[in-house]
Amino acid sequence: MAGRPRTPIGTWGDINVVPVRPGTHEARARFRDPDGRLRLVSARGPSASAAKGALRDRLAARAATAAPAAGLGPTTTITDLCATWIAMKTGEILPQSIDDYEQTISSLIGPRIGEVTLIEATPGRIAKFLDGLPESQRVRARTILSQAFALALSHDAVAANPVRPLPKKRAPEPDVVVLTPAQFLELRAGVVDWMEVRIADDGRPVERVNLRSVGRAHDLLDFVDLLLATGARPGEIAALRWCDIDLDAATPTVTIAATMVYVKGRGLVRQEHTKARDIRELVLPPFAVQLLATMRATQMTPIGIAPVFPTADGGHRDPGNIRKQWRTARRAAGRGDVKKWDWVEFRTMRRSVATLVDSASGDEDAAAQLGHASTAMTRRHYIAAKAKRAPDLTAILQRFAG
Repeated sequence: MAGRPRTPIGTWGDINVVPVRPGTHEARARFRDPDGRLRLVSARGPSASAAKGALRDRLAARAATAAPAAGLGPTTTITDLCATWIAMKTGEILPQSIDDYEQTISSLIGPRIGEVTLIEATPGRIAKFLDGLPESQRVRARTILSQAFALALSHDAVAANPVRPLPKKRAPEPDVVVLTPAQFLELRAGVVDWMEVRIADDGRPVERVNLRSVGRAHDLLDFVDLLLATGARPGEIAALRWCDIDLDAATPTVTIAATMVYVKGRGLVRQEHTKARDIRELVLPPFAVQLLATMRATQMTPIGIAPVFPTADGGHRDPGNIRKQWRTARRAAGRGDVKKWDWVEFRTMRRSVATLVDSASGDEDAAAQLGHASTAMTRRHYIAAKAKRAPDLTAILQRFAG
């Protein structure tokens, strides 16, 4: 014969009332505390019903302290769980990361599985949701759900994390495509012609110059040249100030210590650290030294915290706007073949730097130039594959010829 089921933690058994003396009653019940032990709880009142009421209030207060933290439980919805997780993450991670996570939750997770409760969130149900997403969205949604359910697990709101046992779909090895120096010089010549209005946006020769177009995107190539001179990210170049550059030292350098980011409610801001929270000092090649010296000589206030790439009102240029200019310029540089240079993005410059440095100086130097903690990231995402030369085995293989 089965015994009585155990009282669940945070609940109590039957309430019994006994008279203590005339006009006084005591209500008693056993409450199961978070440590699993049953303890007697009591309350008194002038009547049996008053004693019961007083005890129920005391038991309810005790149950509230035994409940899972953050108000999470089996009937909590995934939307509410994600909101709790976001609230706990705010202040711990970058504001733009919070914005990205909130966008994923509101546009993907919420509309599709947001009303599913935690007790209903089985691995199969989560897998079906994730499998219906494109790879880039799936990776981010999985990250959010995995961390959110880890929070629920730590608060005893679920018995297990339903995301953890799901197999990770291994992304195919990325094709790292880079510019050779010769290709860049060809592309650069086309961009110069576009900037000087010798060719139109479609790459065809200009017969009549529109004076309002003269000088368009005047600092675009300066920006691109510095991407290739440093291997830095576009946001890092846009965030440069003249105090970050030392052209007068025996070995001219640039210090990469900040980046430009969008923050919800604030717009474009200079973030006082890079994506990797590193500070790296890079030695400038001669062409970059000459370029920056020319820029310094032609700008009105090239000192102190003044931006190297300023807007008309003295702020920092928006990397997004520079990207738009680049897309137009590279299209024109095809000289009628508008798709010729479509594959050349700003990230291509960073990869080209890594590949060139690796070929001449090794992957450790390439990782250091890009600001990577190890060569693994550099090799996987930034260095173009090259043929591995086998040893000279001709004497052995010649045996097949007798």
